[in-house]
Amino acid sequence: MLGVAVELFFAIEGEAVNPKVSVILPFYNAERTLERSIRGILKQTYRNIEFILIDDGSSDASQSIAREYVAHDARIHLICKPNTGVSNSRNIGLDAATGDWIYFVDADDWIELDAIEAFMEAATSPSCDYVVSDFYRVQGDKMEYKHGPAVGLVSREKYAEYMATRPANFYYTSLWNKMFRRSIIEDNHMRFDTSMKFGEDHVFILMYMSLVDRVALIDRALYYYVDNEGSLIHQGLNPAGVVKMKWNTYRPYIKLYHKLGLFERLYQRPLLYKFIFMPATDSFCRKNPEALDYDTLPPYLSEE
Repeated sequence: MLGVAVELFFAIEGEAVNPKVSVILPFYNAERTLERSIRGILKQTYRNIEFILIDDGSSDASQSIAREYVAHDARIHLICKPNTGVSNSRNIGLDAATGDWIYFVDADDWIELDAIEAFMEAATSPSCDYVVSDFYRVQGDKMEYKHGPAVGLVSREKYAEYMATRPANFYYTSLWNKMFRRSIIEDNHMRFDTSMKFGEDHVFILMYMSLVDRVALIDRALYYYVDNEGSLIHQGLNPAGVVKMKWNTYRPYIKLYHKLGLFERLYQRPLLYKFIFMPATDSFCRKNPEALDYDTLPPYLSEE
């Protein structure tokens, strides 16, 4: 229920009661948006979280903003380090995490008040190791609802079949509309490749997909992705940069489809080349663009 602190208590075989979620949020010079992102996490209806903030060497007021929240909420852990990039920041967050599930958030963005609760409800599905939700794409004062291909619990193979139709879509390649089981990450020594400037999140996702059984698909937008020219997804992504990024993800992508026994049926050579040259997109769209007024965002994103 929105606006009410809620705890989920459930027990499935091998699963903790009231599982803890580790929310990992790296930031760098994000003073304009950081408070909004932090508030969106701290006000979540699902309360059993630890919130790991990683300051990647900010030179603005971001760290001061984070420290103010640390002083008032014991669930927040702030890690400060020199600027080494978002992949290293996420790896440090994973090293520090103690939760049963992992959820990544970017400092430009925000989530629905009951987003983590919705993720955890879906995570109770039998043999579910991976949860994916719809999302909103925010551009300036407009936003669009971006949805996935199905709803409910599906096999890893079925999810891979869906992904094969739009392999470069943000729905599949981005971290922020997904929840990961930490035991799978740790048991398989998974971390982000710090040598990659772009596409490291996609490679991480492809590796994780090869290790799961079933995927829960949520037919609801829980994340607000703010698309702006200063975001990482736009930096240096000229056509040559896109192709280079795709080559870096090419081998793990094809390796996954071979492992699942889907390569011969789903991927002929022309489609492989199409993936390499296809730019990232979020072409799934359920609604026409809606107006967004930043001055009237939900109260839980505003200062007390």
